[in-house]
Amino acid sequence: MQEFHEATFLRQLNTALVRVRTILDNTRDPQYAANVSHNYQDKYLLAEFLTNTALAGTLNGLQLIGLNDSNLILFRKWAHTRTVTLSLKSEEACSFEREATRSVESPVSRTTTVFGVSVTDKVVTKITEYFWKFVVKYEIHAYPGNNKTEGVTLQTRTCEYEIVTTSKTTPRPETKITVPINTEIGWLLRNVHDDGRLKFKINRENPKTCHTPRRNDDVEDALAQFQQLHGWCEHVNRYFRSLFSVENHHFDLQSLSSDEVFVPVLPIMLKPQGRPQTSSLVEEFSQELTTPTEPLVITDRTQEPESDHSKIKDVSATSEKEKEIVSPRKKDKKRDKDEALSPRKKKEREEKKLKSKSKSKSKIIEATPTATTTTTTTTTTTAPTTTANSTGVGTGAWNKQLTINLETTHNQEDTRVFSVGEANLLLDEQKRNLKQKLEEVASVYPPSSFAKLLSVHEAVICVASHHLQLIAKRYHEGVSSLEDMLRKQLVAAIGREVSVKDLSNYMKFHNHKLFKAQYAPKPFSYAIRRPEHYPEGLLVLEHSFTDGTVSEPVHTICQHLTPHHTTIPPLKLPINASTNCKQSVNLTFWSKKKNQYF
Repeated sequence: MQEFHEATFLRQLNTALVRVRTILDNTRDPQYAANVSHNYQDKYLLAEFLTNTALAGTLNGLQLIGLNDSNLILFRKWAHTRTVTLSLKSEEACSFEREATRSVESPVSRTTTVFGVSVTDKVVTKITEYFWKFVVKYEIHAYPGNNKTEGVTLQTRTCEYEIVTTSKTTPRPETKITVPINTEIGWLLRNVHDDGRLKFKINRENPKTCHTPRRNDDVEDALAQFQQLHGWCEHVNRYFRSLFSVENHHFDLQSLSSDEVFVPVLPIMLKPQGRPQTSSLVEEFSQELTTPTEPLVITDRTQEPESDHSKIKDVSATSEKEKEIVSPRKKDKKRDKDEALSPRKKKEREEKKLKSKSKSKSKIIEATPTATTTTTTTTTTTAPTTTANSTGVGTGAWNKQLTINLETTHNQEDTRVFSVGEANLLLDEQKRNLKQKLEEVASVYPPSSFAKLLSVHEAVICVASHHLQLIAKRYHEGVSSLEDMLRKQLVAAIGREVSVKDLSNYMKFHNHKLFKAQYAPKPFSYAIRRPEHYPEGLLVLEHSFTDGTVSEPVHTICQHLTPHHTTIPPLKLPINASTNCKQSVNLTFWSKKKNQYF
């Protein structure tokens, strides 16, 4: 994946925000997180929201290549003790079939008149053609550890195509077993709970492993997983497109792109004025929202099902009760009023609260102890139960819920991160767009029974792999934008960007206070001269700055050792056979502290 580019990211985000506003109610005002007032903990919640949403979107995409409910349970069982590898392997064979000769008449004729008699002649060319049988068998499967015999096939197909050449040279290798395209998906499976919920959460307790919402071990593991999946999908897409180039077809391969499919991984929040008053969040989140849907199914057009199975089934069939918008937080307006108060009024209000608490303590009141609870925000999507039919495309019903689980121990009413219903709406839009895309693919590409190399199956795999690439890319950009946002806020708070030279100057200033003059660090810059002569050069150890600042000598602690103070003899440097140079010894100490984040 490419590095984070703010201009490109903001352009794509603004385009996505237009679609988000069409999904949400008019009372909602989604904005880029940097444009919404929020606290530091909200950044952690947003990072967890981005990760869990990316996981749910990835599972929605993987079902297009054969992931179903039973497979998901089995893969999770493998992931507890072994690695789980998703692999694409293929075998190609090209054999000579026959040789044929045909005559081709030239479209240009020539008429010659001799003694009043007209003679018309044409050029006839004999062409010898050679026919080759090209067979490809590919299989997408998953297996635990290194035991490929226990693998589960998700998608497979054997296709043939007749290649015609004008020379008796094989156009493809006679036999070719391609190198398997593998990726490990154990992390993704381990973040799915036993009851189907997605349980990614950042461990903020260890300061050595958690520095910011972006720079922590949990997000680093997530980025590594999505980067591997991105590379796998890129190679899969490239392999199938190389196969399509063998066949002479009339299809527009641009239709295999999934750019128009909505990607729900967005670092956005809701402004408080865009939320109407409603019931408390405790009641709101105690009702788990579920979205029972049907799988994304695509079937061959040659079949004549009884109840319109040739069409793609609806994947967003939610009831009216499940489509209810989750109410916003009640304390948004109150918090905005508190933030608008002057520091003096805030202080007076706090003093009044302290006085009221002290008075209440003086009274004897019988009270029951309260426990600190953890609020759980859940949003659900579903995984399909897929049965491979004769054409290799999954069919079945969605009966396994995959629930996004956003847990936090601080007050959820103070957060601007999307709630349950709003996250559900984004995921439903993704599934609705995938359904429309599959309908488009089914109407353009032929079924496997009639197709040669390029059929609806290969088209769906290409669409799914491209969509998974976009999810991984949007996740990388989303968490990177959090770090970029935090950096800009820090620079704005300080008033300027602190460079490495600023830190060096800071240490010089405090070294003057800490050390005596004879022990203070001094620049490593010494003149090279003969006694009682002007310097002929300098011996300098410089520190080069990466921000373009002019280099300067490093400051070192130096002690001049003379024969009167030490037993170390003077340093002798032979210049030639008759000349020696004697020099006293200088002991120099320099400690360079390197920070990986500068």
